[in-house]
Amino acid sequence: NQITYKIDRNIDTLTLKMDALQSEINRNKQKYETIKYKRDTILKDYDNNEEKIKRDIGEVKESVVDYKSKYVQCIEKSQALRLATLVQDEESYIKEDKSDDSDVEDKEGKKD
Repeated sequence: NQITYKIDRNIDTLTLKMDALQSEINRNKQKYETIKYKRDTILKDYDNNEEKIKRDIGEVKESVVDYKSKYVQCIEKSQALRLATLVQDEESYIKEDKSDDSDVEDKEGKKD
């Protein structure tokens, strides 16, 4: 009987240890699944972000080209405006110069 009791006790102890190990295995398995899910999510996010980043870079490059084009247009308009202003100033100067000459002739004509 005593041997049977010790065997039963050892079996109970081993059963408890086995249950504890099984619980530990289940916890570790759950942790593994959680970590695996997080890893998969991160990889998926990375792939999505990589595509988004590539799209963003493409959009930025297009914007830079667009802004360069607009900048060149602004410079061209500025130069054209500056040239037009110079031409207008020159025309005004020529008109003023002619006006001054006619005033001189009028004054000289009146004096005679």
